[in-house]
Amino acid sequence: MTIYNVKAAIFDLVFTVGDTINILMTFTDDDPAFTLVGKQLDIDVVDNSGNIIRSFTSAGGSPTIIIVDNTARLYSLTPFSFVAKYKFDLQYMAGSEVNTIGKGNVIIQKQYTT
Repeated sequence: MTIYNVKAAIFDLVFTVGDTINILMTFTDDDPAFTLVGKQLDIDVVDNSGNIIRSFTSAGGSPTIIIVDNTARLYSLTPFSFVAKYKFDLQYMAGSEVNTIGKGNVIIQKQYTT
């Protein structure tokens, strides 16, 4: 039996080499007043050795996570440049509270149209 503090959702992020990074994620909670506004979201993309390949954050900078109500847009004009497969986790921070709420694979696919 496994007991979780917060059970992370398992999903994959899929990108195409050379494309603008633009993924919209919607979050729900049992509380109808739930919002991500005022919270921080961070995603670290890591290789098999644990080296950070790219980080996304809602705390400012680029690449970025843009928060509006209960949605978060993962956005960057800097695309991934080669086919690869990595891992990621998504952390939610509110004050001193930190929870890993998502994790999975980052799959960067080949682009066929030039």
